[in-house]
Amino acid sequence: MSNKVHFSPVEVSEQKSRLWQLDQKKGSITLWSKGSKSRFEGKVTSINSERTELIVEIDESLEKNKVTYGFFDLNGISYFFKCKYKLLPTKELKLFIHNEDFFKTERRKNFRLLAYPNYNIFAHFYLEEGYQGANVVELKSKSSQTSLFKTFLKLVENKTDETNPGLEKEVKLRVQDLSVTGLSLHVGEVELELFPKNALWKEVKLDIQGHEITIPKARVVYSVDMLNKQKGLKRFKVGIKFEEVDTNLDTELASVINKLLRDVDYNKEFEDFLK
Repeated sequence: MSNKVHFSPVEVSEQKSRLWQLDQKKGSITLWSKGSKSRFEGKVTSINSERTELIVEIDESLEKNKVTYGFFDLNGISYFFKCKYKLLPTKELKLFIHNEDFFKTERRKNFRLLAYPNYNIFAHFYLEEGYQGANVVELKSKSSQTSLFKTFLKLVENKTDETNPGLEKEVKLRVQDLSVTGLSLHVGEVELELFPKNALWKEVKLDIQGHEITIPKARVVYSVDMLNKQKGLKRFKVGIKFEEVDTNLDTELASVINKLLRDVDYNKEFEDFLK
């Protein structure tokens, strides 16, 4: 994915601002040595923004003054830098950040995380048994409401509550890829009836590796005919666009996606970028 990751240089004034914000939040920072798979997590305890120095509390012992790399997340954006450090008498170290090697990863609107098979990411779609048009999902389809619901009942997992047992139904599908603006699913012919173009689902819950996020509205924008050659089964790729995503939700989604991407290969990407 080297051609997709884009590191942008950060001006010194912005570096100071972002480090100050990190210090105010007492955020965490991650360090690693070139070519090493080991990661060292630390908590920022103080900062000298004028000299771009950080004091970081860390449990692990590191080799003194060894050139290393670091990153931290702030407001859904990942910041990477090259640095040296000096061990202090306490369980702390002083980081000396190279201003000329300070970058951020741009979060592009079309940047997508390949979810399957690397991650366990699921989308939960809900439909009440007393479905009356736009209560939960607005579907524009030639299928009658009755046949659609009967089809749906073949797919769902019961979700009940104490006051209305059996009232709510759920279909849970594995996400193929995910971005801050939408996702895609692979479905069969039966499931496809639930996802005609322009169908609008409400309160779609995303389970991203155990992190739950609710999308206010999600609209089907396309479906593409696919063929599973191994099994000869008819498959379709369904594209869904998120709607009414506010700034906080956008930031939360970006942060979760960036973390998954970063944990896999951003560190190596940054090393290769600086070569």
